[in-house]
Amino acid sequence: MKRLFAALMLVMMLVALTLTSCGNNDGAPAGMKTASGEGTDYTLYVPEEWIVDLTTKATGAYYSTKDPSNISVTVWELEHSDSTVEDWWAIERADIDLVFDNVEIVTEANTTIDGIAAKQVEYTASLGENNYKIMQVAAVKSSVVYVFTYTSVVESYDLHLDEVKAMLDYMQID
Repeated sequence: MKRLFAALMLVMMLVALTLTSCGNNDGAPAGMKTASGEGTDYTLYVPEEWIVDLTTKATGAYYSTKDPSNISVTVWELEHSDSTVEDWWAIERADIDLVFDNVEIVTEANTTIDGIAAKQVEYTASLGENNYKIMQVAAVKSSVVYVFTYTSVVESYDLHLDEVKAMLDYMQID
């Protein structure tokens, strides 16, 4: 009887171990993987099929070499401790005009990232012969701005919008 009980316990432990090892061990939601690098004070998850790129100081990922739709997260400290997302947008808007041509704001809305008040802006712009649609979502916490940017050619923008929204929904700021 003791051997049967021990054998049952062993089988149950093996089944439990097998089931837990099938999951994503880094805490990522199902179908996603962690994209934020070591030492960041935020966590970003991207779909498993996206390619993570940590070659710069920004967290980044892109869909594929054939469809280079991409996201990035940049973080920096604002000049004033009482800066808001509106202050960030005023500076960002001027910088966008320095880089791109034919900038047109499509939407501006208030939103949140991980429960922190944020601003979401979608715009179209051109650079050379390419026409892009870009979404930026920025949140300010303790005078640090966290900017999530999704960039795609206009024709591919909507193809990844659901995935991008999921990335934003799961993004955490520590």
